Amino acid sequence: MEYNEIFQGLPNKWGFKQNPYTTKELKDDEVADLFIGRRDEKFKFFRMIESGTDAFCIGGDFGIGKSSFFNRCTYEIKEVRSDFIIGSTIKVVETKSVENFLKDILEVVIEEIEPHINELSDDAKNTVEEIKGTYNITEGSTETIEGKTPIIPIFSRGHARHKSKSIQKSDTSELPNKVIRRLEELSNIISGELNMKFIISLNNLEKAKIKEKGKVLNLIENLRDLIFTHYFFVFIGDENLREWFETRGRLRSVIGNTIKIGPLTMDEFKQAVKARLDYNAQCLFSLESDYRQYLKEGNIDNKLKKEFEHNKEFLSNEAKVFKTDKTTWGIVDGRRRYRIKDAEANLDIYDLQYTVPFDDDIMEYVYKRIRGDIRWAFNLLHMMFQEIINKEKEIRTYSITDETIKHIICDMAKMRYGSLEDSEKNIIDKLAKIDSASPSDENFQEMCNRSQPTLQKILTKLAKQPELIAKTTEGRKHKYELGYEMKILKEEKPDWFEG
Repeated sequence: MEYNEIFQGLPNKWGFKQNPYTTKELKDDEVADLFIGRRDEKFKFFRMIESGTDAFCIGGDFGIGKSSFFNRCTYEIKEVRSDFIIGSTIKVVETKSVENFLKDILEVVIEEIEPHINELSDDAKNTVEEIKGTYNITEGSTETIEGKTPIIPIFSRGHARHKSKSIQKSDTSELPNKVIRRLEELSNIISGELNMKFIISLNNLEKAKIKEKGKVLNLIENLRDLIFTHYFFVFIGDENLREWFETRGRLRSVIGNTIKIGPLTMDEFKQAVKARLDYNAQCLFSLESDYRQYLKEGNIDNKLKKEFEHNKEFLSNEAKVFKTDKTTWGIVDGRRRYRIKDAEANLDIYDLQYTVPFDDDIMEYVYKRIRGDIRWAFNLLHMMFQEIINKEKEIRTYSITDETIKHIICDMAKMRYGSLEDSEKNIIDKLAKIDSASPSDENFQEMCNRSQPTLQKILTKLAKQPELIAKTTEGRKHKYELGYEMKILKEEKPDWFEG
């Protein structure tokens, strides 16, 4: 047997098709199955869209679920509305010029208009084709990460995208206005001929990720006139994003309020964990789509029951079926639970009688240390489960009191600490001796034997990994403290850090 086959088979012993602790941003059907909570925030999102707020922000800390929240909202819009076009999310990483920034937006708009091309008049079709030719937009030309997500490089060298023979060097100073006019033309087509509205989202606008903030504001400032057309702009970043935009007069009056995404509650976090376990349960068998007619709430239809028996799954007369959402059903039979997923071509039956890898006390231990960063929480659980598979190979539910679990958590923290440079370790060692500190604190400078600018530079770098260092604010003063994993290491191994 190949190593990969053995590796893939290990989670099956717990009753999962794969490591169940999904860490990635939720998209598409995963949003429907795994997204938990945020009811009030979703109401605010839809209210802003309905009220005609053409530009607003979604703000929150690292890993708190802003992108998944946006994906859930747009998923619900697509489920109930046919008058919205949802563009691929644009992740702002680095960019060279205003021209490329606007042309990336142009690509996203063209990409989403293409499926509607046959609904357009000949003049509108010609306009779309002309724009594609002018800016060299071809099918598949948009660069992607995890699907159709264009990356806007900011001020990178040698950026050579969107070359077009029809654009001469002498015209480059006019390019921003030309692209904006083209986007306005497309807006009129979207509104007039398709009778639709277009939602454009720009992500990764956390200020800590952006080196040249002023230049990024220059880029976004170019979108001002488009906000007054038929586009909705959603900016995703930290919770102070709107205040950052307000430093520019042209943006101050056009950006709506921020929908602030706060931490999940403990109960919501546990629900999110359970949703992932259910979602990754093993598929027992599949039925042809014709059996959809026998899925009626209440008692199990005899034809459905016979198919279960045929696959060696026996349902009692007490078994009940119920609908959980548009494409998912559940069956409860005493302590037995099943999940039925309508996959269009067939119905997939999942067994929910898996072994839960971690007890509630581990969920509480992790939750109390994550500061709302659910992405890190699932990453930690993902790595913990992987380590159990690799080392223990024992099928049981683990508790935080198990020495194995404490050992795994500390080992991961030690590995992260060990990967740092000596100057970075030194600062973490000193922070482990105190609760928090600011680079402007003279005592902290003396402890670290570093000047304020040097301290600030190292702390800013470390704070990009909240597992290492967390940035806090007291009034107008920024302070730093140990991040999630370093706090665990200090708590479990207080003598680990050097003097």
